[in-house]
Amino acid sequence: MGFTAWVDLTGTVVRRMSTLTVRPIGRTVKVYLPTRQPSLGVPMRRTLIVLLALAFLVLAAPAALAAVSVSRADLSSGQLRVEGAGAVPNAGITVTSPESTATGRADGSGAFRVEASSFRSSTCSVTVADGSTSATASLSGCTPAGSTPPPPPPPPSGTCTIVPQTFGDGNVGTLNTWFFSTTGCRTSQKPVQFSVVSGQIPPGTRLFTQGVSSGGITGTPTTEGLFAFTIRVKDFTGATDTETFSIRIGPPRPLVITNQTDALSPGTVGQFYCCGNLFADGGVPGYTWSLRSGLLPPGLSLTASPGRITGTPTAQGTFSFVMRVTDSRGAFAERAFSITIN
Repeated sequence: MGFTAWVDLTGTVVRRMSTLTVRPIGRTVKVYLPTRQPSLGVPMRRTLIVLLALAFLVLAAPAALAAVSVSRADLSSGQLRVEGAGAVPNAGITVTSPESTATGRADGSGAFRVEASSFRSSTCSVTVADGSTSATASLSGCTPAGSTPPPPPPPPSGTCTIVPQTFGDGNVGTLNTWFFSTTGCRTSQKPVQFSVVSGQIPPGTRLFTQGVSSGGITGTPTTEGLFAFTIRVKDFTGATDTETFSIRIGPPRPLVITNQTDALSPGTVGQFYCCGNLFADGGVPGYTWSLRSGLLPPGLSLTASPGRITGTPTAQGTFSFVMRVTDSRGAFAERAFSITIN
């Protein structure tokens, strides 16, 4: 027989359902069933009181859970600001990245705002959670990994330590060497070992060990920028330490011709001439030399790289000319020279 039922758990009618689904929970449930006598056609109401050792619970569809949503996520110079809504009211809010964690609390409506300093995220994203749901947000103003210094390492485990220091700047195309030293390391059996454990040294450079307890970075940088990195030292006993450094690489220095005088070495007719050497500095090696204007002494010729004038002169006189040097990036410089042949 089909029916409509009212289910009473507290002494009052709480809801009306077109179908009834119950499950035992150990309570008393009153069920009111309106019925109809088929033969008399007279409506009647019977009250059934069901007393069960294991009673029943009316199953209703649960309300949809609220979900955390992020409306703003910023990270600039380590300052984090995350705002959103949909959190569990008054719940703790956790904002996490691969390197950092910040916490806050939602208000009574589920809205939240979390701020923190010295926050880092190599992925430029964070996960925001309230303990029930979570959301991922991209950070506005964030710079990807490699552009910011790595986090400071833990304290050294032994007496072997790297001496902190500040490195000077370098330039693209210019050979540079930066040295660092250690103290307290055991070197009686073999030199210490250095390695880069995070970050990046300037492209075009390499890490090296000098002697038994010192090291450095050397090479010709190829890329501009600020490069932060952490170096670890380890001695033969297993004692280690780490230290974070940074090196700023600027653009190439201006390309210039560096000969001390405009008058190259003189020569003598009929005798082999060597050498009218040409010198340059700055820019980005390698250099290529060319005759821009004027004439070389008859019998002499120019070697483009390295810049060198050689040959056996055949005529006397003072010969003037302009030389151009061009670097690997296309920058150039020019200068007038002369050679006297006796």
